[in-house]
Amino acid sequence: PHCDDPAAPETRLGRTKVALQALVASEAAQAQRIALQRFPQTEGLLPVLITDPSCRAGGWYSVHHELMGPGDDHSLEFDFLQRRLPEIMAAPIGDDGETDTMEILRWTNFVGDAEPTERECAQGQGGHVAQCAPGFCYWPEGLCYERTEPELRAGGMTPLGRSLFYAGEYFRHFVVKEGAPCAADVDCGSADYRCVEGACRDPLVACRPNVVVVFTDGVETQEDDPASFFNPRVQAKRFHYGLGCEGPADCLSGARCVAGLCQPPNQVRLPEKLCAGPAVDPALGGEIRCEADAECPEYACAFGQTCPGVCAGSGFAYDDVEGFDTLTNEAGARITLTVHVVDASGGAGGNSLLAEAGGGTHASVDFADPEVLVERFLTVLRMKADVAACGP
Repeated sequence: PHCDDPAAPETRLGRTKVALQALVASEAAQAQRIALQRFPQTEGLLPVLITDPSCRAGGWYSVHHELMGPGDDHSLEFDFLQRRLPEIMAAPIGDDGETDTMEILRWTNFVGDAEPTERECAQGQGGHVAQCAPGFCYWPEGLCYERTEPELRAGGMTPLGRSLFYAGEYFRHFVVKEGAPCAADVDCGSADYRCVEGACRDPLVACRPNVVVVFTDGVETQEDDPASFFNPRVQAKRFHYGLGCEGPADCLSGARCVAGLCQPPNQVRLPEKLCAGPAVDPALGGEIRCEADAECPEYACAFGQTCPGVCAGSGFAYDDVEGFDTLTNEAGARITLTVHVVDASGGAGGNSLLAEAGGGTHASVDFADPEVLVERFLTVLRMKADVAACGP
């Protein structure tokens, strides 16, 4: 953060922070409950590769593309996620169910720092987890450090799919408490819920939308295989429409069950294939609908030659063999999420199909115009719930 000017930021992340500051201070945000999630990072420095925090590196953070430990499990246990939540959730929704505005501002105020303690540590002896928790080992000095000011830092890959999965796990464990056991209202952990006959109930649950806004300057780099549960389009469709099904009751948001798959309503058609060059590169035509290779754009492959593109699977035909086809909380209540995308990737298709799979909107933005960036966020926040679904 010391490398940028808060009054006139020159970096993309700096401009994003200014936009987030304006967002949480806006009138539209006052009617929402907002959490701030980031890609997975842990306290401390990457050993060997980085010996000091710098402008080019991740500051006092090590960057990862997934949480430390869960592997490829399609569901995370509450205790595990609670321990690992600081790796992804910069500012959770408060214990009172409200937006922690001050914490979001702390992560976006261009001030990030850590200070040494008197505890000693050494490289190769369990790192920050075993020696310095809840801090980390700054091994060049042999001392445990503790975080004094957090800050959003960029670096590493773009794990959109895993991050969406973690967002869903956060919703089902910490946000949507419908049906959770309780003895009193306070047990539900939210002002929206009342304890009714031993279960948490929100009388407005049918018309209270749950929304994920993905803001990214890139496309998926880790899980673009259409047969991967962690593909971002698979996760978005799982949240909003559902994946596999035996009947229409297994699907969400008015989706139909067709040949064992949840298919969006007739007015929405998700393509089976995408036209692209290698690795579904959006600069080469990623996320363009196609059916045959002949429709794919050519790309520069080697020695001045051009090669035909490929038709890659979109992920919309994915059926989860482990049965996690929709998002369901521990009480068995199904949760519907809408996924919007504020997209600064600049690609030909960008992440438009990610938003389409999640039943949301896609807005392209340019970092050169912070005012437009703020307006795109606000447009999403101003979307109103379907109050007719609440009943009288």
